[in-house]
Amino acid sequence: MMATASRKPGADNSSSALSSSAQVKIRVGSSYRELACVFTLIFLPVIIFLIHSSSPAPSDPISLQRVEKIEDDPVLPFCEPPLHFLTEHSLLDCAARKARLHERNSRNVASKGKPGPQRLAFCFLSRGHLPHEHLWRRFFHGQEELHSIYVHTHPSFQFPNTSLFYGHQVPSEKVERMSISLVDAMRRLMAYAVLDPEHGSTNSWFIFACEVTIPIRSFSYTYDYLTKSRHSFVESFAPVSRYYSWETLPEFERWRLRKGEVWMALQRRHAAMILGDWSIYFKFRSQCTFGCNPDESYVQTFLALVDPGGIANRTVMYVDWTGIHISSPKTFEDRHMSPQWVQDIQGRRADGDGQYHDTSLDMEVRNLSRITRTCYYNGVPNSACFLFVRKVGPRASPLLGNFTQSILGY
Repeated sequence: MMATASRKPGADNSSSALSSSAQVKIRVGSSYRELACVFTLIFLPVIIFLIHSSSPAPSDPISLQRVEKIEDDPVLPFCEPPLHFLTEHSLLDCAARKARLHERNSRNVASKGKPGPQRLAFCFLSRGHLPHEHLWRRFFHGQEELHSIYVHTHPSFQFPNTSLFYGHQVPSEKVERMSISLVDAMRRLMAYAVLDPEHGSTNSWFIFACEVTIPIRSFSYTYDYLTKSRHSFVESFAPVSRYYSWETLPEFERWRLRKGEVWMALQRRHAAMILGDWSIYFKFRSQCTFGCNPDESYVQTFLALVDPGGIANRTVMYVDWTGIHISSPKTFEDRHMSPQWVQDIQGRRADGDGQYHDTSLDMEVRNLSRITRTCYYNGVPNSACFLFVRKVGPRASPLLGNFTQSILGY
């Protein structure tokens, strides 16, 4: 006889209950795993990107080859607006990737003999209102398809809804002269110009101006002058000896430090390089902290390191540093305003008044009070030098408003 196993009362019910409980746990565990997979697929790339873009670049020697070899970086999907969740580093990294993509697309179109439209992105750095707004309104009139406006002001300032600049402000931080904060503002302006969902793909030049800047040419003249240039208009010279007091190694040798006007005009390819740089930027941020003016040195040094042949080594912004001053150039007031004053600057074919004559090593070593440098345009000497003027005081504005198109060009 075969023995039959004896079972305790309720054993089948207990086994059934355990089986049901296990199935529930399996289903719950499966759900958690599915959620974990979804979370990983969606958010892990974002987290990796934020960590990567927030980390400083390695301090290996800078070169154009190293800068340009990252041109095939993909533009990640979360680089599209809205961008408020991105850190400052991530914002700039997104903009650098987008700028490189726009530049590649533009080159591809141009290689087929069908160059696309180009916009001039005017990047204004201002504490508050711009006293020469009526001149800029005249200058931009009828050219809506060829320009974009971006303004960085004090965080608490807002333009009235009647202003030309209303709706064009970018998220801003407090800025101080002669500090890295001005560089941060410039990079922020370029980033928002590049990532502009409406005009970012066609913004191909980035022109920096302040509240006391005025245009002295027609828009069409300015547009042709910039878009046909092979070079960015960045002044970059060896500064006087007092600027070499900080440690630049290992990123670059001290003798390669450069200085120049903040108010420059950049091609998109150079904007992409600046937006994507962290190595030289962090060196200036951490070491160039007193008496070395990073706002007048960072871009000038960086582009001289990576692409010295790509910059014109001059600015298109007329400014007079020749008079007695402490840290600012001459201010042009109402007493200076005349048609002859405008026409004189328009006719300049050499620069004898700019910042080079104030803080260049050349002036110090040769013990000179003034040097006149010929203006080159695409390799042609004695070309027209200037498109804009600063510093023009607010009191001069009404008189300038009375000048006709035959004088100002607009």
